[in-house]
Amino acid sequence: DADWLQERLGQPGLTIVDASWYLPAQKRDARAEYDAAHIPGARFLDQDAVSDPDAALPHTLASPQHFAQYVGAMGVSADDTIVVYDGPGFFSAPRAWWMF
Repeated sequence: DADWLQERLGQPGLTIVDASWYLPAQKRDARAEYDAAHIPGARFLDQDAVSDPDAALPHTLASPQHFAQYVGAMGVSADDTIVVYDGPGFFSAPRAWWMF
């Protein structure tokens, strides 16, 4: 709910994650779009960086330790309320939610 989020922007314990990711054929750069505009205070979750680089299939979920280290470096705490969104509207945010 956008109103709920608007009322809580900047509150401690609330982490907003932009999990935008695009298929290569879309020729869009999620990081560049995040850098150009995002919800105030949102952090960018690079779905390529948080995937297992040694897996046979692309975007295989990394180990829990790798994921925890990555999101910890983003400033995400296990006690946070996490709001995840993406640019397409309902594509990569559900995967990020699942990863958390």
